[in-house]
Amino acid sequence: MLERKLLVLTMLGSLVLGHAFGQSATLTAGTASGAPGATVNVDISLQSTKGSEPAALEWDFSYSAADISGIVWTLGPAGAAAGKSIICSTNSCILFGANATTIANGIVATAAVSISSATLASSLPIQLTAVVAASGSGGSIAASGVDGLISVTQISTGASIATTPAGSDPINPPPDASISVPMSQYNFDRTGANLSEHILNTGNVNSTTFGKLFTRTVDDSVYGLPLIIPNVTIGGGVHDVLFVATMNNSVYAFEATDPTLT
Repeated sequence: MLERKLLVLTMLGSLVLGHAFGQSATLTAGTASGAPGATVNVDISLQSTKGSEPAALEWDFSYSAADISGIVWTLGPAGAAAGKSIICSTNSCILFGANATTIANGIVATAAVSISSATLASSLPIQLTAVVAASGSGGSIAASGVDGLISVTQISTGASIATTPAGSDPINPPPDASISVPMSQYNFDRTGANLSEHILNTGNVNSTTFGKLFTRTVDDSVYGLPLIIPNVTIGGGVHDVLFVATMNNSVYAFEATDPTLT
């Protein structure tokens, strides 16, 4: 009789401790970025508290069918390590196995998301809902989902890069007119603003004095922002260099201000 009482007290104590420490499992959809027409991977990660590791998972997912043309799911390393399989229908997935092995924290699945080539959206949410988690004995575990987000890079593509004047004399700009563009949108704050501009203004930026100077041919589409580094010493001379990366994994270094040099 005493042993039974101790067993009951132990079970009740475990339940109380489980609630006190908030035992739960959370599925989180990651983030990704890509251009219209691209396929990007969004990882689904499990984070569970000690003692609430699930042996099986189920979740629903939703997205804009007008902006995402399809999703293909694959098993993640954490799910594979636990000997699980994944089956997905139109808008739901089940991760399970013929064993009671619990799933460790980590990536349980990956969604290969195909961004529609016609989308005009700048961001695409991937929503996780109706998350269900079960223990190795079949018991229910409190579970929730965190939505993911795909950032869409809306940049027009082409096979040529155009340069524009850096000053009133586009071929030989004054030395202090050279502005560095070392990263996307100019700086770490991603302001997209050239706060050092002191030559271009509403008076000289017009169809007569401002526009395309020349083009340079590249081997594939360009999605990343071309970068400009002034006063680079190459071959004994000093050049303003335009760096361009293409989807063919090629990187070009062009003379930015002199059309006679390549």
